[in-house]
Amino acid sequence: MALSDRAKTILSGAAGNVVEWFDFAIYGYLATIIGHNFFPSEDPFVSTVAAFGTFAAGYLMRPVGGAVFGYIGDRWGEKVVLIWSVVMMGGASGLIAILPTYDTAGYFASIGLVVLRMIQGFSVGGEFTGSIVYLVKSARTSQRGIVGATANTGAIIGFLIGSGVAAVLTTTLTQAEMAAWGWRLPFAIGVLIAALAFLMRSGGLNSAENIENEITEEALSEEDLAEENVPIMVALKHHWTVILKFLPLVAAANIAFYAMFTFAVDFMSSHYHVKESLVLDINTLNMGMMALFTIVAGWLADKLGRKPVLLLTYGSLALFSLPLSWLMFHTNPMLIFLGQLGFAAICGFGLGVNPVMLVEWAPKRARNTVISIGYNITLAVFGGTTPMVATWLIKEFKSPLSPIVYLVTFGAVAFVIALFSKESRGKHL
Repeated sequence: MALSDRAKTILSGAAGNVVEWFDFAIYGYLATIIGHNFFPSEDPFVSTVAAFGTFAAGYLMRPVGGAVFGYIGDRWGEKVVLIWSVVMMGGASGLIAILPTYDTAGYFASIGLVVLRMIQGFSVGGEFTGSIVYLVKSARTSQRGIVGATANTGAIIGFLIGSGVAAVLTTTLTQAEMAAWGWRLPFAIGVLIAALAFLMRSGGLNSAENIENEITEEALSEEDLAEENVPIMVALKHHWTVILKFLPLVAAANIAFYAMFTFAVDFMSSHYHVKESLVLDINTLNMGMMALFTIVAGWLADKLGRKPVLLLTYGSLALFSLPLSWLMFHTNPMLIFLGQLGFAAICGFGLGVNPVMLVEWAPKRARNTVISIGYNITLAVFGGTTPMVATWLIKEFKSPLSPIVYLVTFGAVAFVIALFSKESRGKHL
């Protein structure tokens, strides 16, 4: 494959993640406004929790989407998954942009928002896992880490664009304008990004190069051949231990991400009364730094191995979450920036090494399904619920640092899992 073709393949594989995570980011950043428009309450806390609950509902659909798209990917290839997932995400985003609010449609508006968020969650369940399998299988063995990292780089860029758009809107529009119609603009922009990603993927996806891993019928028993038509049976019956192994590694990086780059944005502006536009500016800058850290982690995973990067990432999360959080939860912009920059490095390293780790640890048979189940169930249970859990912990224990126990615990467990895992660099796919 010529260099230009390889670059086109990588860009096409990562493009959908920009779309998927732009829409998810916008919802998280505008949760307070969305809560008032679709879940009005005399208590602002109730509205915010309801909005974050809908955010979590999208994640609860990820395992369903992962199982469906995982089956499609294992049976007909990742290209089908990658095209249809971006179409669903863009369509749902367009409908949210024109959805009537509670004042106009009452509970039908609230239900409509929840349904559309569930559709988005369903599509994301297939998008991310399909893209990392496609990218890692397409890469040269010596470049799997950095190529796989581009999937999460695309996701971070989506969040970065979302944060940037939210920052521009909150700076240029009044609070009344944002509440009335400004919140709709980012979802309309999401449709345009989805259309661009669709065009790129329609002509830019090729068959993965390294598919020399097909299981021949001669190597399978009759029982195995029957299971081969239902990849989820193969995954749950033979590879459930691999799925459990994925859980803490995926959860730790994503809990830290959603706590410090989604929940914290709303929390610092509403509780510390830091100007929302300032918080979003800092968040946008550190998201850009995280994208760089993600690529660095993929490069180091190729040079040093997967295990050293995993140990560095999750050891740092366990050791430094408390001091970094102490820095973040201040009114001083420089302290906020430095604290979040530390989390940008930790999250970036986790998101950079995890894609190649997932693909190399997953079995050849039912690879898409195993990764989809392990990744999406984890994100549904722990990732998407993080803002809601953090909000509850702070209200219950009266301390902004109470959610840190959550981060430290998962960081420590992930470190232990990585410590006792075998190095997978150079593994035949």
